[in-house]
Amino acid sequence: MSLPPPPHTPAVDAEAQSEKVKIWRRATWLSILIGFVVLTNTTAFAWVGSIFFTLGIVCASITMAKISALKPPATVYVLYSMVIVFCVMMLLSSLVTAIFSGVSTQYQDCIEQATTITRTQQCSGKMEDNLLNTLTGK
Repeated sequence: MSLPPPPHTPAVDAEAQSEKVKIWRRATWLSILIGFVVLTNTTAFAWVGSIFFTLGIVCASITMAKISALKPPATVYVLYSMVIVFCVMMLLSSLVTAIFSGVSTQYQDCIEQATTITRTQQCSGKMEDNLLNTLTGK
């Protein structure tokens, strides 16, 4: 009793597959870099940073899918999983920044104009009220 021969599987063109992975890898790092630059330089456009971090999550996922044909070591999968987790954290950070950018701008203006400790405490109270109003949609 003999086993049938295994079906013939086409050989993976490693060179072409490597080029595809290289393109997706570069797109991943570029989108993360642009999102990080946008988030750290301006709070007014934090929503743009969240778009780039979402794009980074998508690109990293596609990179992981494309790289599986090359049979990389497990550390590559761990690295890209960590990249995805980093992008999720930065996405949440940029969304919080986008939602509360008006409150933080008002607080900064109030603190700059405050000349006494009492006035600074009033600014903190106003910020708490503004955050609560933003959260409740008032």
